[in-house]
Amino acid sequence: MGVCYYRFPVFTLHEKWRVLKRHLELLALSCCFIFCGQSSKGVESGFISSGTIVVIDFEDDRILVAADSRQAGAGVSPESIDRGCKIIPLGEKMFFTASARSGAIDENGTMYIDINKAAITAFDQFRTRKNTSLRARQIAAEWGDIARSEYEEMFRRDPGGFFRELRNGNLAAAAFAGSTDTNELVIYAVFVTYYFRPEGAMPRTVLKPEIHIDILPWKRLPGSSEPAVWINGSRDRIGVTEFVEAKTERAITANIALQGAIQSTPHADVGALTLEHAIKAAIEWATYKEEVGGDVDILELPRIGHLRWIKAKQECKE
Repeated sequence: MGVCYYRFPVFTLHEKWRVLKRHLELLALSCCFIFCGQSSKGVESGFISSGTIVVIDFEDDRILVAADSRQAGAGVSPESIDRGCKIIPLGEKMFFTASARSGAIDENGTMYIDINKAAITAFDQFRTRKNTSLRARQIAAEWGDIARSEYEEMFRRDPGGFFRELRNGNLAAAAFAGSTDTNELVIYAVFVTYYFRPEGAMPRTVLKPEIHIDILPWKRLPGSSEPAVWINGSRDRIGVTEFVEAKTERAITANIALQGAIQSTPHADVGALTLEHAIKAAIEWATYKEEVGGDVDILELPRIGHLRWIKAKQECKE
């Protein structure tokens, strides 16, 4: 079996996000998985998923990231369904965010995999290393290794449920973004996928999933004066694109509301407000309402300085 390869859904925006270039390429493989694991023994484990709309804006002097709060799957209580923290600060100069099957709970209600916690663990492995672009890649690779082992454990516990509702072999799409000690902004994307490999001799050959990790650097084009943006997550992320294009009646109306918010906000952060309004519009227009929703959290990573929450739920700041 072959290995899947990816291109980032990166595009450039003119006039502060108002016009999308016609050569926009959408992310080809969806990374949203809504699932409740089943086995012959009944519900053995619940898989928590983040449908998520994540938007990362890569500018000259900062990186902005915004995400919704919806969680789904067995083990997610009604009061916490829209309280997920999708953006995870790592120290003062790095963050992690992912759209994925993000956790699993056993029959006793105990979390036995957690890819957000895995990101913190990966960061801790290299916390004291010199803060270079190489360290950012090492952390991304370490997370990929931890995620692989956790997904393998998920498959071992519930092989029948593991594949339900997965699309195109995707398990997770994550991003690690950081600023280095030399004031360089870097982003590494990590894709966790699976494909089948044959195991055993004929006629008793069986197909086993092989989990594969791709780590891709994302850099701005040299000399580009425009922000580069990555939209990831739920199928309803397409609403962000619709908002930016501002061609439909509802998108035009939503953009008028954005302009009103910018005009009425003292010292408005146009980029942050645009991310917020774009994600909120996508949530409002969503076809798959169970996959996206809740508050929009926004984090800023400056080229010089430390991470700063622009907008966040209290539990995400703690």
